[in-house]
Amino acid sequence: MFKVDSAIKSEDEVDLIELVKILWAQKFVVLGFGVLGVVLAFAYAYFSIVAPMYEAKIYVMPPAQGGVIGFNVGRSADNDSLKPYTVKDVYSVFTKNLEGGALRQRFFNEVYLRSLSSSPRTGSVDQLYKNFTRQLVIGADKGIPDRYFVSLQGNNSDQAAAWVKAYVERAGAETKAEIILNITQEIAAKKNELEREIASLREAALLDREDRISQLREALSIAKAIGLVEPQLSSNTVIAVAGNISEPFPYRRGSRALTAEINVLQSRTSDDAFVPNLRKLQARHDVLAQLNVDAGQVSVSRQDGDVEVSNSPVQAKKKMILLLGLIAGFLLGGLLVLARIFLLQPAVLGVGGSERRIEKPANN
Repeated sequence: MFKVDSAIKSEDEVDLIELVKILWAQKFVVLGFGVLGVVLAFAYAYFSIVAPMYEAKIYVMPPAQGGVIGFNVGRSADNDSLKPYTVKDVYSVFTKNLEGGALRQRFFNEVYLRSLSSSPRTGSVDQLYKNFTRQLVIGADKGIPDRYFVSLQGNNSDQAAAWVKAYVERAGAETKAEIILNITQEIAAKKNELEREIASLREAALLDREDRISQLREALSIAKAIGLVEPQLSSNTVIAVAGNISEPFPYRRGSRALTAEINVLQSRTSDDAFVPNLRKLQARHDVLAQLNVDAGQVSVSRQDGDVEVSNSPVQAKKKMILLLGLIAGFLLGGLLVLARIFLLQPAVLGVGGSERRIEKPANN
């Protein structure tokens, strides 16, 4: 039987205890890098290696009930095709636009980028946009339902305040435009529907008139053939004179009456007065044609309080910056110590050669 020594050291195994001893022996090197990290962090935080950033924040709430009345002119709960807008409906469109990426991109290109001075605009546009998206924060206020906030950082407190106000105003303007466009499209669709219905009724009335003329002409031929000029009075004839063409013998009305009615029907220029419900449809169409939403008379949100602007730079989180500098210095110092030992004395870390002893078989 062969006996294998249990104290086998793998080529890739590192002795953690030895590693700790090495780092402790080089503690002053690691500490020195930690101090260096703190110094650099101190310079970053206190000596404005980067420009100070100020934060402006604005809060918004749903609009008042009176603010959405202008959207609902000509709309009612009884009208299935034109339901009225509620405060919740309007505000949901506003918050969707407020948080949307499309508004961020347009605001960056059209407002933010143009208002930057030459020094902050150094670097690529993509990097500036990444910085902008980090500095712009939009979210719901957990303390008050339906309240949202928009905060934005800038090198100038007044500029940051102007930016957040402009951002909310742009979100409101785009929301109004979107809702008004939807209303305009709804009204146009309803008007087209009414126009088609009116045209259909008029076409049906024209066909009915042409059919009546054909029936009257046939009755006139019969009346002339039998020499009947004056009507033969009967209960059916009286009904026919009143306008019921379904009488069994319309020729009894006589050729004179039949000719007169045919001439009247042929000279008629419009059947509108004889079409049931046509005037109601025309009135509804006229009302829709006059509907117009004034963007200045409606609101989609309301500002809650004044714009909050920080009096001191928000990047003055100096304790956190110093702590991160210290940690980064320690990590860098430790890595350099280990790299130096690994390159110069790999055996110290247990790397580079395995020790394995195999005993000879015992003689029986």
